[in-house]
Amino acid sequence: ALQQDTSFKDCKIVIYSGSHRTHQAILDHVRDRFQIDCEMVDFIKLKHSETMHAVNYPSFTLFWQMIAFTRVSLEAVFACPCDVFVDTLGVACAYAAVKILFGCRIASYTHYPMISTDMLNQIGSGAQFNNSEAIERSSLFKTVKRVYYHLLMFTYKICGRFADQVATNSSWTNAHIVELWGNP
Repeated sequence: ALQQDTSFKDCKIVIYSGSHRTHQAILDHVRDRFQIDCEMVDFIKLKHSETMHAVNYPSFTLFWQMIAFTRVSLEAVFACPCDVFVDTLGVACAYAAVKILFGCRIASYTHYPMISTDMLNQIGSGAQFNNSEAIERSSLFKTVKRVYYHLLMFTYKICGRFADQVATNSSWTNAHIVELWGNP
């Protein structure tokens, strides 16, 4: 649509990518899958994108991921400043820094909130992938985890409100984003 709308003919579209695939391979995949030619798209390879993966942080994972997401988002915008920062990972923790430092408008497409009230409510409901048995056995650890989640949720809530436009992929995600960010 952007390619056919002449009002966008002078726009530069940049994809900040951490993919190991070549840019041409990505464009070929888009063309084959969606029948879209992306001739006006450039790529910026992100050097630190691997730091965003949860596997890098065995404890306090969400906190460290928030730091990594912000670092990688700033790496992207420092490499190629933009007018509109479109996030498809849901890294709201970076929105404030990107908007304040660069004046970008923020468009967010969130598949799944980074933290939700569901996660908070699961503390004390048995060991799970993000609740070890050690935490479940200790009322002190459960309390610390609740405080940790509340602090992360507070940060995510504040940062998410820097988004100018928000889209979600499901009614569940939408309900949580509305609860946290007050939009879409």
